Amino acid sequence: LFAQECAVTFKDFPMNVYISFDMEGITGVSHWNQVTSGHHEYPRYRAQLAREVIAACEGALAAAAQRIVVKDAHDTGRNLDGSELPPGVELISGWSGHPLKMVQEIDENFAAALFIGYHTPAGLSGNALAHTFSSKKVATMFLNGQLASEYLICAHAAEMFAVPVVFV
Repeated sequence: LFAQECAVTFKDFPMNVYISFDMEGITGVSHWNQVTSGHHEYPRYRAQLAREVIAACEGALAAAAQRIVVKDAHDTGRNLDGSELPPGVELISGWSGHPLKMVQEIDENFAAALFIGYHTPAGLSGNALAHTFSSKKVATMFLNGQLASEYLICAHAAEMFAVPVVFV
């Protein structure tokens, strides 16, 4: 009886989840044509991206998330239609010039961050789409002597607000 009276569930605590997605690291992507809007291969991989982001949202909801914010962080930031997302999920699309770029508006009110479709950094072989922010402008990027990926930079941004990255 005492255990039942004192039982605490995740629903007793507000849990906000932040999801940022890129596209080069989603399932099946192996060429720039697949992630370039306007190319005939793009719609197929955009649909795969939507399935992966929706699955992450559904997982967060199953874990009792009360608020989910999704940042479209690929190319123009206009790759996902918000109407495809589960009801109540917020979508940040486009680019505002926000200093946190791919994790725009993350703050201390989030309990967890999830990164979908992130990929290897510029300067690392083994992935034809390896880059850090711009494949045309950045050959390699280092942060404190470590080869920097978009993931690493965004994970540090989340860490500034004590938000753990729980899924990549």
